[in-house]
Formats: sequence, C-alpha cells, structure tokens
Amino acid sequence: MLVGAAVVLAALWSLVADTPPTRAYAPASVTLSQLFDLNRRAAGALEPGAYRAVMRTQSSAGDVWTTETFSNGSDFRTTVKQGDVSWAYGEYQGRQWQRDVNGLVLPSSSFAQEEDPFIGALRAPENPQTGVKLLGLTADESPSLVVEIAPHSGLMERRYYDAKTDLLSRLDMIDYDGHKQVWLYSGYRRFFGRMVASVIDYEQDGASVTRRTSVASYDRVLAGSIDLTIPPSRPLFDLAGRDAVAVPARFTDHGIIVRVSIAGRGLDFLLDSGCPDMVIDRGVADELGMPSTGAMRMSFAGDYTIANARAPDLSLTGLAARDVAFSTLNFEEQNPSERVVGLLGTDFIGSGALEVDFQNKILTLYGQVPPDLTERGWSALPLRLDYGVPMIQAAFSGVPGNFVADLGALYSMLYPHYFARFPNKIPSGMADQEELITVGGKPFGVKHLTMKRLVLGDWIFGDVQVVVPSAAYAQQRDYDGLIGRDTLSDFDLIFDYANRKLWFKPLV
Repeated sequence: MLVGAAVVLAALWSLVADTPPTRAYAPASVTLSQLFDLNRRAAGALEPGAYRAVMRTQSSAGDVWTTETFSNGSDFRTTVKQGDVSWAYGEYQGRQWQRDVNGLVLPSSSFAQEEDPFIGALRAPENPQTGVKLLGLTADESPSLVVEIAPHSGLMERRYYDAKTDLLSRLDMIDYDGHKQVWLYSGYRRFFGRMVASVIDYEQDGASVTRRTSVASYDRVLAGSIDLTIPPSRPLFDLAGRDAVAVPARFTDHGIIVRVSIAGRGLDFLLDSGCPDMVIDRGVADELGMPSTGAMRMSFAGDYTIANARAPDLSLTGLAARDVAFSTLNFEEQNPSERVVGLLGTDFIGSGALEVDFQNKILTLYGQVPPDLTERGWSALPLRLDYGVPMIQAAFSGVPGNFVADLGALYSMLYPHYFARFPNKIPSGMADQEELITVGGKPFGVKHLTMKRLVLGDWIFGDVQVVVPSAAYAQQRDYDGLIGRDTLSDFDLIFDYANRKLWFKPLV
C-alpha cells in the first residue's frame, strides 16, 4: 500500500483538477523555443560560489516549515524542518541522497526528472506528440504568454510567463484525481545573478488548502564553512553487532502482520514495502499521547490528511528504538483475526537487509546481505529509491515500465496510463470484477486480467495475474503500477536498500 513518498519530497504529491475553462488568447509573437530562451535569459544563472538560502512556508492552519539549502556548484544539502521533525536531501560529487525523518539515509537518483511526464514533455517541446502548445497571450492587465503541457489524457499543466519580464508568474496543474492546484510566483528579486520569486503562494481547490512560501534569506558563504558530504545513516533499529535477527510475523491472506510495542501497548502493524515511512492510525496515536503537527492533505484514490508525530519508543522481539517519528492518518484494517493499526515501511526495512521467506513464512533482518546469494541461486534486480519505496523495472507482455515492489498491496496493479500502451485494450462494457479501497478511502473498481508474460531481470514468467483500475484517480503519474503480494509471494525476497538491490529466488 503506497502511502505517499510525498512525506519526504513535496514534489511527489499527486493532486488533480477539473479541466480549466476554455478561453480566448491573442496570438503570440514568439515561438515556444523563443519563449523558453527568453525565460532562461530573464531567470539568469547563479554566480559561482557557495550559498545559504532559507525559505519559510506557512499553511493556512498555522503550521510552519523551514527549508535551508547550502550549495556550492552542483553540490547541495537541503534540510526541511517542521516542529521537531526534519528530513533532508542533496547531492555530493554526483551522488544523490535522501535522509528521512528517522535518520535513514538512502541513495537517490534522477528518477523524477526522467519519468515525470510533464518534465519529459518539456525536453522536446516542439514535438507535437509531447502535448506542449503555446496557447497565446492573455488579455489581462498584466498579460502573460500561456504554455499548455498535456502529455497524457488526464494530465495538464498551464504555465503563465509574464509578457513584460518573461518570468514564470503562475502554474496550474491537472493530475489524475479531481483537485485544482495553483502556484503563484511574485516579488522576483535578483540574488547573485539569478532571479528568484521571493513569494510563492499555493492554493488547492479554490483556497481550501493554502500555503505561502517566502525567502527568509539568501547569502553567500565561505565554501570551507559548509559541509555538503553525504550524512551518516541512522537506521531505526541497531542490530548491536548481530549478523541476523529473526522477526516474529504472521503470514496471512491480508498481509504480513508484525506485533510491535509502543509505550508498553501491543499493536499489530502491516509490513508494507510500498510505504515510505512509518504510519500509525491517528486515533491510536492520540490514545498513546502522540501529538501531531504539520498536517497536509494528500490524494491517492481519495483524499486523506497526513501529519507528523513521535512515539517515545518502538520495540519488537530482539529490536528496540526510542523517539521514533511516525506519520499519522486515519488508518485501520479490521481483519477477522487482527486489528491492524499501522504500517512498517522503509524505516523498518532499511534497518538492515530484510529477507521475506514466503516458503517458510519467516522474516529475518540481516546486518549485511549474505555473501553467497548468487551461488545459492538468487538473482538481483536494481532498485531506485527516490520516493522512499523500492522501484524496479519489469516488462509485462513486452511493455517495459517502472513498478513499486509493494508487499502491502494484495494484487499486482497496472495503472491505466501504462495499460493504455497495450494494443489490445479492455473490451468496451466489460464489468469490474471487484472493488478496492486504499488509504485514500475512495473505492474504485478493477478488472482482473492475465498477462501472458512478465520479465524480471533474466527470469521470464507466464500467465501473470494483474488488476487494472477502471478509475483514472487510482494511479500516480511517475510510475506504472505495483508488483503486489500475489506476485511477490512466488519468491523468497531480500530487500537490500543500502546496495539498491532486490534479491529474489523463485520458490521450489
């Protein structure tokens, strides 16, 4: 179950809008290429040197985020703080990284820049198939040149460039889910050669959600006074020199359930590799005396509110941690034999290398990956962890894509925008076979299909079962779906986040 990597990087939010009304524009006197060239010239470039920039964001609810960035050339470190919670990301000597709220540092990459359809379309704006068009000039008092980006059905951005300054003044976004997002850029100032909007106002659904970000400071600093190296990782659990720890778990039809203790209270959590952090039900957090801050409204197959909270401790057999950061939301799964009130995601899995032995129904957390896996018949797939979840490349029936290896999802799911690439679409009028519901709470129908072939690395599997949502809002735009437990349970798995690998061995 993918809760949302946006907890770590706000650029990953999947929010949507109604199609904006059609309006008339005056003809533009420039081409797309000329407009983008004018914008680059107007924006300028940062002078060589080392810098410290501080941004302050305040929501309409009064929550405050502070974003501090130190940079020197292409190297940078950005730290975001909200209350007593902080996370960071950066790049050092060509290596990208991210640190989550509990201190786990993972390697990162340029996945968002490579796969985001809006960014991809702008790499070839003159190609008509990318969906980039210069609509024309608005008739406002301060006219703007409007560029529309519509790379796929259901996705649209409109970017407004001030006709006098050639700087971006507004961005409207349409995604897959029914909300309207607007960013307004104002108060441009030149800082060391580069024009920066000193105020960015964000609105969703006509100001039902608002945030204002402003530049608090932007200063040149001595290069020797800042540290841009990759920070040391602080795993959630310390194995204290042990090679491996057995984690008691129940392998059920509803998922892998792990019993944990918080403040002396026993609770059932779901092991969920599709969750980028640790999640606990808001009501249970309140009962445990865990106050929450920094509430944000998110959207994936429905709307939900997520916030930050801390638990005094977290323990399970053989493992213990103190002062643990959680995300809180309305989450509870009532199954016949257990009440699941949270998710064990990346923080737990990344404490070492986690083996999920579906054959013997055992979880084992290793300090390091066993050295002889290849000799014992294991294969490895490279992982990308940009969103805090394990993304792998796979191909269904010859169509390659990027998928989350998601232990929290019952089914392997092909998102509609990916499934549209297949020549044989679902027959018109075919009924949904089942209704699903995720953390967003908005039900959606799915159709069960059989794909003739699945390719994972050097392995080829036939007649793989998948589901395809009928609703456009049950998908995210930057990747193509989920490899769920119905497929993953055909293997023994080792999630090795430190080395960016997913090891797997088909069951005998």
